[in-house]
Amino acid sequence: MTKDQRLILASEVGVVDVPPSEVQWKGRLRPGKMLLVDFSEGRLIDDTELKMRYATQKPYAEYLIKHSLELAARLGPDMDEHQLVEELLEEEAPDGEGHHEVMQRIFPLLKYFGYTVEKMEMLISPMVKEGHEPLGSMGQDMPLACLSRLPRMPFDFFSQLFAQATNPPIDPIREASVMSLVCPIGPELNLLEPTPESCRRIFLDTPVLCSHRFRALLELEHSGFPHAVLDMTYCLQEGISRKRVVESIQGNCNMLQLRLDQICKEAEASILGDRVSMLVLSHRRASEERLPISSLLAVGALHQRLIAAKLRTRVAIIVEGADVFEVHQFCCLLGFGADAIYPYLCYLSLLRIRGCNLQLDIRISNFRHATEFGILKVMSKTGISCLQSYKGAQLFQVVGLSKDVIAKCFAGCK
Repeated sequence: MTKDQRLILASEVGVVDVPPSEVQWKGRLRPGKMLLVDFSEGRLIDDTELKMRYATQKPYAEYLIKHSLELAARLGPDMDEHQLVEELLEEEAPDGEGHHEVMQRIFPLLKYFGYTVEKMEMLISPMVKEGHEPLGSMGQDMPLACLSRLPRMPFDFFSQLFAQATNPPIDPIREASVMSLVCPIGPELNLLEPTPESCRRIFLDTPVLCSHRFRALLELEHSGFPHAVLDMTYCLQEGISRKRVVESIQGNCNMLQLRLDQICKEAEASILGDRVSMLVLSHRRASEERLPISSLLAVGALHQRLIAAKLRTRVAIIVEGADVFEVHQFCCLLGFGADAIYPYLCYLSLLRIRGCNLQLDIRISNFRHATEFGILKVMSKTGISCLQSYKGAQLFQVVGLSKDVIAKCFAGCK
């Protein structure tokens, strides 16, 4: 700023020569700061005055205190191991089925959802025992999923993008103070017209739900946040065996597309008719008779459909998924539209971790801690510090998926 009231903006070196005797003030635009030239008033407005002008227009803090809901404040006392086991098994068998029968029925499902001995021993077990992801060598030496001779999960076709030059990554350990997984979910109102009702949202301290948090989330129906459960499975056609459908790629794809369309229609009906605030995509009905749909395909298709129908901001998408047990899978679901994830089958599988004397509640806590730090680590590689900026950003590249699948479930992903 010169003494004759000229404002000169330039790069690091500068574009014009200004005699020092004519300079009234000089400096740099610091991180997080703003600069405004108000032509109507004919003056320069500094960062503090500019922000306070808008921050004091309405009592935003009072809005949040009175109308927002924090899920962590509604959890109640923690459960011991026996209570936790009972709750997990009761969720799987609400009709009073015996625990032994439940366990016999559950663990064959692990094969359906991609659990292998290698993944249990090399990925999940260290997370449970030590509370962090296992260390591995640098580089990706695995073949592309599209070139594999074995069936692969849709998650395997995606790889995370990362900051390269213009946006340096963050250190999630040394810069933990700027990293956060706290995120509001639920109906959003017009951001340009803030009202007290705009703050009526549910604040989650983490997107990785335990059974306690998941149940508390559903109980918010009594607080004005109704939910609807959408089944992520589909039934075989009468007279067609499961083996025949699985072997028939075309037949299975047609049935899969039909069920995805049905899920989207059920979601739209629930939003417009029942005015629900949360949609729960669930694998609970998966069995020999009902084939499961990949949670990534279901989330992607529903997210894109609701965006096209201009309904996405009305609801939160919660995944009660059986095929989620790796950090990459959690990140894919969040990146393609999920608001929170309850990996119930993964928690049940922790009962079979070998060489671990920890109680189930500690095992689940360690797994969740490792997963949460893994999500922060992935976010930091893209230069993102808060979950709200990562959700729905689709910061992935995909290799080997059909263009039709991408158009339906992952529109805009390259």
